[in-house]
Amino acid sequence: MDSLKSSFLLSITPLFPSPQPPSTKHKITIHSSVTPDPWSLSDGNDPSKPKPRSKNPKNPLSDDNARRIIKAKAKYLSQLRKNQGPRVQTPRWIKRSPEQMVRYLQDDRNGRLYGSHVVAAIRHVRALAEKGEGGYDMRQVMASFVGKLSYREMCAVLKEQKGWRQARDFFAWMKLQLSYRPSVIVYTIVLRIYGQVGKIKLAEETFLEMLEAGCEPDEVACGTMLCTYARWGRHKAMLSFFSAVQERGITLSVSVFNFMMSSLQKKSLHGKVVEIWRQMVDKRVAPNSFTYTVVISSLVKEGLHEEAFRTF
Repeated sequence: MDSLKSSFLLSITPLFPSPQPPSTKHKITIHSSVTPDPWSLSDGNDPSKPKPRSKNPKNPLSDDNARRIIKAKAKYLSQLRKNQGPRVQTPRWIKRSPEQMVRYLQDDRNGRLYGSHVVAAIRHVRALAEKGEGGYDMRQVMASFVGKLSYREMCAVLKEQKGWRQARDFFAWMKLQLSYRPSVIVYTIVLRIYGQVGKIKLAEETFLEMLEAGCEPDEVACGTMLCTYARWGRHKAMLSFFSAVQERGITLSVSVFNFMMSSLQKKSLHGKVVEIWRQMVDKRVAPNSFTYTVVISSLVKEGLHEEAFRTF
């Protein structure tokens, strides 16, 4: 019988298990409360303070993204209201004739400032800067553009030039084209290019050529010459030219007056600054903060303290 006591028989669960002694462990009771913690931030869902019922209860949102869509629309409408008045942002519509639209599509501008042929002409002329004086013939360089550039496009090519030699030679070629007509605009472009590099003699010759061509100088052309004289310290010529401009009754901009007075002040010519300032007041040109800064400083240097105080 002892031989029959194997692991198999011993592992059988008895039919009548022996009674177990009662457990001595105590049950833990957990109490829950719906009262919020007085030391925590309120989330607005206090059950003891229910929200009053609305007379017109809102319909529940059927879509999870409905609130986001509503907020986005409200933001869009708010932006539209802000854009009323001086801050309004409207698309810029350009009215073109059918012929102009055909030319616009042929130019392949695609939103660029100039057409492809204008950009090519600008690059051709700019590339001549690598060659020295007399190292190229502008007629041969621009032979492929004859008859393809309008007067306005030639002005654009001239305006985009960086070197004064290229601008001078292109302007000479430009005057040979059939579409060219003398204008104060193109002469002002040349004057500005010469003035930036200090070619005052060429600028004066160009200004006289403009007068001989029958182009009446306007405030922009005269202001360009005055700024050229002021930039390079030619104050005697500047004041003489300024007197001629005043005799013609041309009213200059405040930026030109500022340029002249600032140049004179750098050379301690405070008396001349005061004279120009008084002529500016007579012409009723509206000064800005820079004008007052220069004028008040020169008035103090001249000992005109009361006038400086009134100007201030």
